[in-house]
Amino acid sequence: MKTSQETTTRCPFTDCQSNLANIPGRIIAHSRIKTRNGWKRRRLCKVCGKTFTQSTGTVYHRLRRPKADFDRAAQMQSEGVSKAAIARVICASPSTVGRWLERAGKHAQAFHEEHSRIEDPVEFQLDELRCKGVGSARHAWAYIGIEVWSRMWVGLHVANRTLRATYLFVKQIAGAIGDRWIPVLVTSDGFKYYEPVMTRVFGRTNLVYVQVKNRYAARGIARTTSRQILGTPRALEYA
Repeated sequence: MKTSQETTTRCPFTDCQSNLANIPGRIIAHSRIKTRNGWKRRRLCKVCGKTFTQSTGTVYHRLRRPKADFDRAAQMQSEGVSKAAIARVICASPSTVGRWLERAGKHAQAFHEEHSRIEDPVEFQLDELRCKGVGSARHAWAYIGIEVWSRMWVGLHVANRTLRATYLFVKQIAGAIGDRWIPVLVTSDGFKYYEPVMTRVFGRTNLVYVQVKNRYAARGIARTTSRQILGTPRALEYA
């Protein structure tokens, strides 16, 4: 039976105008549906007209097994247990466990991208580290980014040192920086793909980008030079 009782739940659909315009949603109780795990309350968003349940937009959406089984599978995977062993413990097929873990990884990545933004970033440092691997992974590199003042890791991408890999990594950094009018300083080494990618991603923003090159001697760094690529000298001085 439909009711008009309003709740404070926000609409889980990202394309809803209540989320795009950041306005209070109008969510009302709509009906009840019967599932394998019991009855669930369905709600209606009066802004976009879509109905949803409490699990919509979460990692448990349309899960045909108890939530405890999913949580146990994710915990065992984090402890290094194989998919076959997890499947035997929770009495499920290995393919089902694989789909669960893939879903958990996507939601974890989305959560990280949503909550890894820093309110007042000051300086970001970008670097690449050579990874030890076998076969095709022998040439892999780890792109890493850190916000210096907060010591927060804001980006990680493992791939070969290609133009596309550099672009995907810089897009992660762009998501952490967000839309800001205050100049933010970003520094990196002189890797050849950084300049075209940074210009493409941040060319029309107020970001200050500087490449730092170190010349090494037997006892350490002998000389350091820098070159400003994006931003004005005044913005660099402010940053």
